[in-house]
Amino acid sequence: MLDNDLVKSFEESVLADSLDLASDLAEVGLDSILDDGVIKDIPIISATIGVFKIGSSIKERHYIKKLVRFIDSCNKGIVDKDMKERIKTKFLDEKKSKKELEHILLIIDRFIEEEKADMLAKIYIAYLDSKIDWSQFVAYSVVLDRFLPGDYSYYSSSFNFNVQNNSEIDILLRLSGLGLLIEETRKEARPLINDQLVQKHFENNKDKRVYVKTDFGRILTSILGGFY
Repeated sequence: MLDNDLVKSFEESVLADSLDLASDLAEVGLDSILDDGVIKDIPIISATIGVFKIGSSIKERHYIKKLVRFIDSCNKGIVDKDMKERIKTKFLDEKKSKKELEHILLIIDRFIEEEKADMLAKIYIAYLDSKIDWSQFVAYSVVLDRFLPGDYSYYSSSFNFNVQNNSEIDILLRLSGLGLLIEETRKEARPLINDQLVQKHFENNKDKRVYVKTDFGRILTSILGGFY
């Protein structure tokens, strides 16, 4: 169980008026992470390093960088004072906040790609601003963890997807398994043309496999696209 100081430092970092330092650190390489003492000026980073005895291994530096990027994106996502005041109420229940922070720290540790920390921050802001509930946040965080490189870029490129080839079906089935797509079978109208080639084409293609976004998936793309 996390202690109250860690939760408080997390709240301070998320709701800080300005964390330009976090933006700077989010862009540096792994070699610079932990080398400069100023990184500890970010409350949650200092607390995390102390509580979990984080050292200087590549894995630990990578974790800190992902956490910095998450905090930076959260900080930028809180756009005005009214939003900040609404969000503050989410941290009033310390027991609940500890459980939520524990999940966030664990899921960030699982990410390989740093970009996922930015995406998680957008979903977390949607939760803090009561646009989704905690169970939805958890579900979306698990989806992010299971994305392979290129999955979200492909998913966000269209509203529905036709099966074109065997390589494409792999990603469609994977996204379906995450609850983001559902398969529809669409029957083409039989053409009223007395042409053997046309009729043969129809017989071979009368059932089209089409995958469309679920409501669960549409909400995710709206959040990550900044429209929710």
